[in-house]
Amino acid sequence: MQRVYRKKFIVRLVCLGGLAFASFYVYLAFKKPLDPSSRSIALAFTWGLLVAAVGGVAYGFTTYVAISDDRIETRTMFRKQSLSLDQISHRREYEDRGLLLPFLELVPYVPSDAAIRIPIDDYAFDDDFWHWIGRIRAAEV
Repeated sequence: MQRVYRKKFIVRLVCLGGLAFASFYVYLAFKKPLDPSSRSIALAFTWGLLVAAVGGVAYGFTTYVAISDDRIETRTMFRKQSLSLDQISHRREYEDRGLLLPFLELVPYVPSDAAIRIPIDDYAFDDDFWHWIGRIRAAEV
């Protein structure tokens, strides 16, 4: 049986808030006349902001973590990572120094395979998830 965990509602709400802000900014930019000397820069910034906001919403709504009996998978709109339980060497939880966000990292035995990094606070993980993660040995500090 596969369990899928999506981003928390508040994370999705923040993404939608960014889109609302960008849309309002675009509205204001086209409501008032632009100075012809800076028009192309203002339009490029305005559309760039809107495209970034749409990308943020798409990212927030399409990202998920899925676990099955012997496999974990993370998927974003840009990347899919998957490791089976016997490919994972150990797990470690740490806080990213720049963002101050707690991450769970699943490190594979083979160094050429990419480790899976999951931002813990972005998802509403249940006891089944933590039980599945508990089957992986923790890294020695």
